[in-house]
Amino acid sequence: SSGTHTPQPWQSKPTVMCARSLTYQDLLSSTQESERIVDELEQELEHSTLSYRIKSLKKEGKALQKQLKALEKTSETVRRPRFGGRFLEDSRAVFQHNAWDDVPMSEDYEKQAQEIVAKQQAEPAPLWLRDDVRKNAAGYWDQFYEKHENKFYQDRRWLHTEFPEVFERLNTLKQMQKEEISDLFKENHLWMKSQGSCIRLLEVGCGAGNTVFPLLSAHRNTDMFVYACDFSKNAVDLVKANPLYDTSKCYAFVCDISQDEIGLPDESLDVIMMIFVLSALTPDCFQTTCRKLVRCLKPGGYLLLRDYGRHDLAQLRFKTERCLGENFYVRGEGTQVYFFSKENIESMLRDFPVKKIQNEYERRLIVNRKTKQQMQRVWIQAKYQKEVLAGD
Repeated sequence: SSGTHTPQPWQSKPTVMCARSLTYQDLLSSTQESERIVDELEQELEHSTLSYRIKSLKKEGKALQKQLKALEKTSETVRRPRFGGRFLEDSRAVFQHNAWDDVPMSEDYEKQAQEIVAKQQAEPAPLWLRDDVRKNAAGYWDQFYEKHENKFYQDRRWLHTEFPEVFERLNTLKQMQKEEISDLFKENHLWMKSQGSCIRLLEVGCGAGNTVFPLLSAHRNTDMFVYACDFSKNAVDLVKANPLYDTSKCYAFVCDISQDEIGLPDESLDVIMMIFVLSALTPDCFQTTCRKLVRCLKPGGYLLLRDYGRHDLAQLRFKTERCLGENFYVRGEGTQVYFFSKENIESMLRDFPVKKIQNEYERRLIVNRKTKQQMQRVWIQAKYQKEVLAGD
């Protein structure tokens, strides 16, 4: 009667039923949407897993390709024709090729070289620079390898042809039974890393491994173990990062050969190699360094050396204020270099129980046919064998 309409119970039921119907539809839709999302997530997860697996396989593939390339690079051939295959028999034909082997220096070239060296020595490096490079030698080589990594020097595939004695000795030793290990050697942790090997080689100044890895690649099936040391930590790290580095065949470590003891027992090594290494030391360290190395050689073992020779093109290109001493220089990046004569090598090793197999210059005449310029490359190559004394 007041005008307010009170709905009857039967009138509210359709509203409740409609609400229930909507809620059900919402739930059904939500469930279907959830199932769709789950399906999509499962597909994405499957795709993601596949993608991760594909990426992993690609990464593994790249690593294997890198290792394969390293193997191919070092095992294409470690043998090349013996140095000195193109001789200049007629001086009028000098500009027919870019290079000639074993060409002796002319008198004019020798005279010009002496004049250049005299001028270099007349205007030497300042005292502060001499002190700096002496104190920070290892640091400058660290910077060198940080900058160039393993891209500066090429692999030395000429080892077998220039140093056949090494590999003759390897062939002889690999036929022998493994030696009995003395208690003294057992106490040396460095030597014990090569336990089980019958051939032990040390490369002093290994750099990024341009000698080590061609050797290991060529002699994978022998009982050869290679020690590799360098006074640049960055260089040693590059060797250890190489995919061919195998601790069962090689051990690289930091050592300043001019100051530190090598750490190996006396008469424990078959071959010691120094490839462009002594030239990086100060001349007053040459003899003490050689004494350490000879001491570590077994009787009959070989000391092999290849380095820069006197009046090489690289020496004559130095400007004034780069000369640290007689035939001793500092490069622009701070590394040192010495240029050897045969007499230097003779005097260094004269007092040690070694006999000379070879000590000679290796020369190559480089020709610029466009400018008609002739340039001499000169290296020194030496091979010494430790004497076998009575009772050895």
